[in-house]
Amino acid sequence: MTGLQFFDVRSRRKFASNKFDIREKSGRFFAVARSLSGENECWKVLSKDFASIIVNMPVINNEIVTVCKTITKETAKYLVKHNTELYEIPSDYFEKLIAEILASFGFEIQLNVRLFDHHIGDEADIIAIQKIKGLTKPVGYIVECKKYKPERKVNLQIATHLFGLKQNYAKSWGLDHALLATTSTVTKDVYEVYGKRWDFEIKDHDQIVDWLKIYSTNYNSPTLYGQKFDKNAKELFLTSCEILRIK
Repeated sequence: MTGLQFFDVRSRRKFASNKFDIREKSGRFFAVARSLSGENECWKVLSKDFASIIVNMPVINNEIVTVCKTITKETAKYLVKHNTELYEIPSDYFEKLIAEILASFGFEIQLNVRLFDHHIGDEADIIAIQKIKGLTKPVGYIVECKKYKPERKVNLQIATHLFGLKQNYAKSWGLDHALLATTSTVTKDVYEVYGKRWDFEIKDHDQIVDWLKIYSTNYNSPTLYGQKFDKNAKELFLTSCEILRIK
């Protein structure tokens, strides 16, 4: 997990950490982490609502574990209203946020799935499968999530890698579509190469906010928690679609 971004005033360096405390001081909330050298504390200002989201996440082995059941309609409403907070949430939380939204659209979801084919191993952030009436096989997506700051755009190399994974596993896994989700946006050449393809979708910051608006008002939608999502699983068997075989 990438964690939250901190700034060490002594070394004048930025760093990411998922090991920090939440502290309140004079009515304000802060995430506090040790510097990379361990010599001093680094403080990051948090909004009250964002601090409460982090505090409610379960902690295992001193690391934040962002279980999907902590992603609530209230969380989505908050992120819609304060959508710049999408740049600050931990990367794993962003993956689970996208997974939860896709689950609400009726997809069966598995996270951090190791793909094996001809003894070659890759990993997908998300595998999303949906059975559609009238189709002979499920619709399958391989999803890449990039939690970037607005000034950092997803480049063509990343998009091409995702498309390559889709191509490699389309037949054996039934993954006929690729989805690139980012808190930022993509470079111009990504749109030029993949923007009009039927099998490659791009969701940037503004489109994800639109998804959150839909999710926050759809109280009858399915959830990952309802799918009995296992937060500890790294290699998962998609029993309903029978497309993944783990030896």
